[in-house]
Formats: sequence, structure tokens, C-alpha cells
Amino acid sequence: MNADSISQDSETNNFIDGEDIDTTFKLLISSDATIAAAAATEMHHRIRTNSLRELVLKAYMEKAGLKLFASRQKNLSTLKKWLEEPPERRPYFHLTKPQLIAICVSRLGNSLF
Repeated sequence: MNADSISQDSETNNFIDGEDIDTTFKLLISSDATIAAAAATEMHHRIRTNSLRELVLKAYMEKAGLKLFASRQKNLSTLKKWLEEPPERRPYFHLTKPQLIAICVSRLGNSLF
């Protein structure tokens, strides 16, 4: 089984190396602070012990909208910074100022101006 077929299977089943990426990601961005903190603590432990497999790491980074780097260490560092953000900010971590403004305008309309 090559990397393309693993990736394709993971898109249809949402599993990579036996891990449910979608469910774990939803826990990481949960509005329930206790659930999000527990999921983040577990992920921090996996980063610290270097137990995240490469495909799983990439899947979480893609799901979070984070830029992938050639270096595994850089990817781990970026994911760690993302996890350090409060859960409510995680979906917006990678966005630029103009993108954030566009989201605010689309949600609130032009009532801000």
C-alpha cells in the first residue's frame, strides 16, 4: 500500500494508522474547555514523546489549516504552538488579518462600520 492509497483511504474513512483524525480534531477545537484541554494535553504528550507518526502529523496539520514544512521538527513545533492557543482561537490561528476581518464582516455584516 503506497502513501497515495493510505491518504485516499484516510479521506474516506477518516482514519490514519488506526486513529480517527476527525473525532480527535473536533475534540481539540471543542467549545467545552475541559474536553479541549484534555485532548490538547494528550496531543502535547504525543509530541513530547515523538509518538505521532508522520502521516498522522500531516493530517492534523492539514485539518487545522497549518502550513506543512519539510522538517518534521518544524511541523511538530507549529502544531505545538497551535495547541497552546485557546480552543476558540484554534480555527483562526493560521489566518491573516485581512482574512479575519473578512470573516467578521461576513458574520456581523457591515454594522461594524
